[in-house]
Amino acid sequence: MPPFKLSGADELVQRLDRLGADVQACLLATSQTLAASLQAHVQQDKLSGHVLKRLSGDLANSIAATVDVSDGVVTAQVFLADPPPYAALLEFGGVIPAHDVRPASAQALSFMLDGRRLFAEIAHIPEVTVPAHAYLRASLHDMAAEITSELQQAVALALKGQTS
Repeated sequence: MPPFKLSGADELVQRLDRLGADVQACLLATSQTLAASLQAHVQQDKLSGHVLKRLSGDLANSIAATVDVSDGVVTAQVFLADPPPYAALLEFGGVIPAHDVRPASAQALSFMLDGRRLFAEIAHIPEVTVPAHAYLRASLHDMAAEITSELQQAVALALKGQTS
């Protein structure tokens, strides 16, 4: 028989068994809050005047957030769900090639220029370079320190047994 007695070994083993689940639970709750905050930052700040002006709301309405747990890994995403066709062009920039516009269901195009109504059979649109307006990447950059800090705090609380 050893000359010492270890007390609390059973409790220690139980605590270590729970530790992974506690860390996961804290990370899940924190990730849900952070994903919702990032989504709101994109919609309410970046797409409402800070980076881009809201016109139709289609781009802002396509911003979604999910948090998933799979094989013990917590993953949070803020992304474009059913984005309008111009979403990537605005985020990353790009070039719209020169093209012609013809009337789809009328005999002529009609538009206003310098206060005058003009009609045309065809409009020649020159190449347009669209600069990047990084509404998603900029939002993540804005919140990166907060996200890192909150996740670190969540793990620290779980390790201390403070999961609520």
